[in-house]
Amino acid sequence: MSEEEADKPQRRMVVIIITPVAGVDALTLYDKIKAEIKSTEEYGLEWQETCKVDEENKIFTSFTIGELADFHEEVMDWLEMMEDEVAKTHITFQAVME
Repeated sequence: MSEEEADKPQRRMVVIIITPVAGVDALTLYDKIKAEIKSTEEYGLEWQETCKVDEENKIFTSFTIGELADFHEEVMDWLEMMEDEVAKTHITFQAVME
C-alpha cells in the first residue's frame, strides 16, 4: 500500500433492510431516503444507486460513509424520524473497507 493510499480515509459499508409502513411504496420511499438523508461533507455518505424490494415490500440496500462517522447519528436516527413512512430498520452487515 502506498503512503497516499494509507492516508486516504477509510470507509464503512453498512447493509440494511428498511421496512416501509403499510401502504407506502418502497421504491418511492427509497428515492426519498436517498434525496433527504445526507451526511456532512467530510463523511461523504453514498447510498447504493438501486435497491432490491422483496415480496413483503422490504427494501434491501447499502450505503458507505466515512469510517469516523457515527452512522447511527448520520443515517439511522434520520430513518427513525421518518416514522410515518418507515416501520423499522435492521442492519445486516457492517465493515470498514480498506
